[in-house]
Amino acid sequence: MKTLIIRSASMERLDACAAALGGVGSETDILTHAHLIQGITNNYPAAAVVEYPHTGDFSPARMARLARMGKLARRYDKVVVLTGNLSGAGYMNVLRGAFCFGPVEIYNINGEFRPKSRVAVAGEFWGRIILSPALFFATILAFAIGGVVLLGCAGDNAQRGTWPGKK
Repeated sequence: MKTLIIRSASMERLDACAAALGGVGSETDILTHAHLIQGITNNYPAAAVVEYPHTGDFSPARMARLARMGKLARRYDKVVVLTGNLSGAGYMNVLRGAFCFGPVEIYNINGEFRPKSRVAVAGEFWGRIILSPALFFATILAFAIGGVVLLGCAGDNAQRGTWPGKK
């Protein structure tokens, strides 16, 4: 089974994933940033280590470009995205880009492999895009309404002489 592991979390997560997979062999490719290539090559000599040639976060557009360039163009039976939490939240760009290479699973902090579908990832992505501004404006509105209500109560208390501390 041809597997691609995208090292989007710590080296400890990679080691745990490799153990959960029963080892990393010649049927495994590991995509990582340049600064970790030597360490991964030393620890997993049978695996093909492929450099992600950009600094910063994994980008869906850049990962698609890598697939077109031919370094990772073949289809994988399984693409594992390493995460540092249970759900994969915060790894949206990596997950979106991982679908270029095959069916995607996350390897979460509990040591579980959980499949992710394109629909679920797209729904979560667009939900965040749409809900974030809505929640921001709802919060502003709640504070504005709360402020008006408090000012009204303060004015009412001042008129009735029931201001706190007044006898």
